[in-house]
Amino acid sequence: MNMSSRAARCFDFDRGLVVHDGESGRIWFLREEIAAAASGLSGADLVALLAEAPEADTPRVERIGQAWIPPTGQAPFLDLVLSGNGATPRVRVWNARLAGVLARMLAPLTVEGAPDGGPVIDLLTLGERSLVALDGRIVQEGEGIGWWLLVRQLARSLNPGREWLGTLHAATVAVPGGGAVAIAGVSGSGKTTLSGALLARGAWLVSDDATAIEAGTRFAWPCPLAMGVKEGSWPVFSALFDDFLARTTPAGFGARAIRYYPAPRLARDRGFPVAALLFPTWTPGTQYRAERLAPRETLALLAESGMLPPGSDRHVAELLEWVRVLPAWRLVYSDHDAAVSFAWQLAASAPAAAS
Repeated sequence: MNMSSRAARCFDFDRGLVVHDGESGRIWFLREEIAAAASGLSGADLVALLAEAPEADTPRVERIGQAWIPPTGQAPFLDLVLSGNGATPRVRVWNARLAGVLARMLAPLTVEGAPDGGPVIDLLTLGERSLVALDGRIVQEGEGIGWWLLVRQLARSLNPGREWLGTLHAATVAVPGGGAVAIAGVSGSGKTTLSGALLARGAWLVSDDATAIEAGTRFAWPCPLAMGVKEGSWPVFSALFDDFLARTTPAGFGARAIRYYPAPRLARDRGFPVAALLFPTWTPGTQYRAERLAPRETLALLAESGMLPPGSDRHVAELLEWVRVLPAWRLVYSDHDAAVSFAWQLAASAPAAAS
């Protein structure tokens, strides 16, 4: 099927149809029977119908592309320079509540000294909405507390000069002599806990929370922030790392308490081939099982978890091909050893990292 307009395009995918709205950046997946019923519609007409659906929850993008100027006479609550892979982004946070949390999260990448001309990323809040500006122009906005918007942008800005398939809500770890696994999912699904168990066995942290996937190579590039360990996982991390409690202090964030732990081994200067995607669920007493996912299930889980998709049709097409061929698994477990062994074997099956 080849339905397209200047702003909307449709792609055949796993017996269904993917609709990409080039103006808003939204992506929908239509299952086989719905795709067949929509076969006579143009891409623009499909987007209009989908955006009007009650369950669509269309995001407001009122300010994307607008210029933003820091308020006169006001200093940011946080102003840091970070060390990246060929870039030194400056991060400014204009919300007091977020500043304390992000100072801990960004600590492994923070360097001393004045800004040296790298990109400037600003995070600000306006009422119930959060905005991220890049070099004085708004590039992301969303409801609620916006640290995730900042981290998604940072994952790209740390590795300049590249084009991206998307930024996954995923922790990614690499094994010596092999590739990486991206551990994806919604907040609280167990991404950090499983990646911590892999690090304790000797893996390297490529990224925690946000993983940018490069177009062309399809490599995962580093964004190794401090690992945000929620209160329920503190006993696990204390058993894995002797210095966990000594090197961290609890940070309150709403009803949650989080400790930010700097990983013992960081991947900083190269991309890693991704051997597989894992979507973990840790449940005490649950029998271990690994279920292979269909491409349409993988795409739905990536979208549900908060993936930042690509903006161009060309990169959307490549993202769909990557999802189609990349092994993806739903991992349900209570025994960390079994889950770690499975993830390690997958990562080891990929070729070694390239510079």
